[in-house]
Amino acid sequence: MKQISLSFLIVFFALVLSGCTKREVLSPLPSAASVACDDEKGCPLSQNEVPLPTGENVVRTFLELISGKKIPQAVEMLSANASPDETTKQMWGVNFNSIKKLEIKSIERSGNTFKVNLILEVNNPGEYNWENGENLRWISIVKNSSDIWKIDSIATGP
Repeated sequence: MKQISLSFLIVFFALVLSGCTKREVLSPLPSAASVACDDEKGCPLSQNEVPLPTGENVVRTFLELISGKKIPQAVEMLSANASPDETTKQMWGVNFNSIKKLEIKSIERSGNTFKVNLILEVNNPGEYNWENGENLRWISIVKNSSDIWKIDSIATGP
């Protein structure tokens, strides 16, 4: 009888120590490709879904990376069209590093192009077409082959 009681206690403590309790099973989250939404308004969410970024979110993130001096991350947000090789990536890095201070004044959407009004403080006004004060830029976005938004162009006019 002592062996049965001892065996019972050992099994009981083993179960307690192993955390053998009822656990909630989580359902997998849907992939970005399986959620249909309007990029302009964002996506309606159910209880287990993660919000997908809108086009404006992508543009804001890109500009905030430049503002925060996270230049390599900003350059990685450029499409293969905007930055096809290492030389071009380095050129963009130098360009973005010339910006000392960046503030987003407004963003207006027209399709996949955003009219962005920026207030800048730059190292050398006129260099890289940046001026101190207000700068209007048209930033276009495109999805790459992995269905990820990328910055496709930055222009001084539409």
